[in-house]
Amino acid sequence: MTMTMYNNTWRRIIKAIPELKPYSAHSFRYTYATLLSEYTDATPKTIQAMDGHKDIRTTMSIYEHARQEKIDKADADIHNLLFT
Repeated sequence: MTMTMYNNTWRRIIKAIPELKPYSAHSFRYTYATLLSEYTDATPKTIQAMDGHKDIRTTMSIYEHARQEKIDKADADIHNLLFT
């Protein structure tokens, strides 16, 4: 999908659902990718492809917070497994 098609689609959605006007299409894209990162087994490469980032570093820097949360959870899980 080109950016023009994306923007035109977003404008049609706003016309149909005016309550969404304060939000940008980008905010929904960001939310979608963050949810993929936090709640699925999607790899960074999968999220990169779905977001259309040319460089994996872009994906990694944007969604680093979600990745760090997974690291922290994995650390806590292994700690609980070994020491409780």
